[in-house]
Amino acid sequence: MKKIIAIILVVLCAFSLVACGDKDNSTNVLKKLNPTGKRIDRIKALDRIEEREEDYSQSDKAKLESLNVQWFNVDAKYEQSSGNDFFGIVSNSKILFAMVGVMGYSSDGELLMDVEIVCEEGQLEKKDDKVETDRKNMIEAHVIACDGVAYVDYKKIAYEEGERKTEKAKVMMPVDALDFGELGQIEFEDLYGTGVYKLSRTFIDIEAERMADFYWGNDKVFIQIENEGADEDYSGESIVQFEVGFAGQSALVETVRYYCETKADIHMDNHLSTNETRKGFHLIQCEAQTITVPNASDYE
Repeated sequence: MKKIIAIILVVLCAFSLVACGDKDNSTNVLKKLNPTGKRIDRIKALDRIEEREEDYSQSDKAKLESLNVQWFNVDAKYEQSSGNDFFGIVSNSKILFAMVGVMGYSSDGELLMDVEIVCEEGQLEKKDDKVETDRKNMIEAHVIACDGVAYVDYKKIAYEEGERKTEKAKVMMPVDALDFGELGQIEFEDLYGTGVYKLSRTFIDIEAERMADFYWGNDKVFIQIENEGADEDYSGESIVQFEVGFAGQSALVETVRYYCETKADIHMDNHLSTNETRKGFHLIQCEAQTITVPNASDYE
């Protein structure tokens, strides 16, 4: 049982190493975002966020007081592929992770959720064109979190000692024991007005932010950082994009979109290594949800 949970945690942590937006793009989170609005400097972008909170402070007061939980539809994906060619031994691996459902951020710091998770891990290894290893493992899990407790109902399909095996179990644990990366670090205050300062820095390094391109328009702030480097043995590039959309005539956050992509190739003598990672998620504000707590007696 501990091994299964450890696998889930590893994938969730991998997703967090980067981390629903516009409704017409919410189904494809592993896709570059298009900057929206007019390009402005960093200081002006931060000023406009602050001004927005000031402009709507009175009209937003009642809304905030009535909100015990801010609810969002979540669509998150992570994909990593890597390859190595070392003296004729070729290996390729791939990890896929997807999470969809609803998440709630309460005013007292509680994280609530009802999400479906799918994780796949595959590895193919060849030596002199002969397949040595061909493995694919998969985990499907339904996670409900409420009152500080996470209920995990999962199924694991894996090859062990050459045989395909299926294992099912239901386990309970503290919500804090499940690492949902940056999505789990978001707080109620981050989803209003100047809380966006902290929200953006949850996903973008503070120092890197000083080199970012900022855009503002249509109730949205958009941040983008691109890097590219190459030398005799290495070539790589990365892009990080982050967007927050405010509700009309309000400083309440309505959408959050994030995308990150990194690529790296290393060439050294008889060794070739490649790695590509794509991570993305969309949060879309939704109506208040009711989390139905499972029967605890069904869980270990």
